[in-house]
Amino acid sequence: MKTFCITGKLKDKNGNFLERDEAINLIENNCPDMKFVSGVSGTTSYLIVAQIPNPDKKTVKIINAEKLGAKVVSNKQMLDFIKKRKFN
Repeated sequence: MKTFCITGKLKDKNGNFLERDEAINLIENNCPDMKFVSGVSGTTSYLIVAQIPNPDKKTVKIINAEKLGAKVVSNKQMLDFIKKRKFN
């Protein structure tokens, strides 16, 4: 089982903003091997970000995720993974 954490306000495939619970349900319902966790830790597989900032403007959550080995995924990548029904 892979785990994911979310930061920022994600959008659906039509560009509409998702509430946090909607985003979690969208991912978990379409990618059954994924489970939401509320914070970044050593067991977090993915950090899904609304927008990946410039490398010199990374947030603390992104920096921590990278240090702990979690893959940082953009909103667009998340939607592509959902379409494939698998994160990779």
